[in-house]
Amino acid sequence: MQVQFRNLTLREIVILDKNDQPTHRLPAEGDCNNYSDSICGDVVTRNINGIDVVDTVLGKVSLPDPEKDTFLIVDRIVAEAAAAQGRVTTDLLMPSEPRRGPSHKGINQGEIIGWRQLAQIPRCIS
Repeated sequence: MQVQFRNLTLREIVILDKNDQPTHRLPAEGDCNNYSDSICGDVVTRNINGIDVVDTVLGKVSLPDPEKDTFLIVDRIVAEAAAAQGRVTTDLLMPSEPRRGPSHKGINQGEIIGWRQLAQIPRCIS
C-alpha cells in the first residue's frame, strides 16, 4: 500500500534513522496558518500558593477532510485542537522524538535536526 504524507507544519520534517542519518524528507506544503484561527492561548484561571494556573484555549482548526491512504503531518497543538472539536484524528501524525545537533555558544542542546518517528495523537483505550 502506497501512502501519501502532507506536511502541514511550517518546516520540513526530516526523519532520521538510529544513526541520525536522514531517511525521509517531508517538505512543508505551505502556510499551515490557513488551517487554524488563533490556535491557542493561555488564560489564567486561578492562583495556587503564588503559582498561576492556566487553561489552554484551543482555536478552531479547518484541516482538509481525511482521504484514503493520506496522512496529514501537523504540530501537536493542531492535532489536539482538531480532537477537541470532534474531528477524526486517525489521519493526523505529529513529529515525535526530536534529535538535536551539537550545542552552540554554551546552549545545552543544539537545534532540532530531525525526528526519529511520527506519532498519532494519544487516545484512551477503554
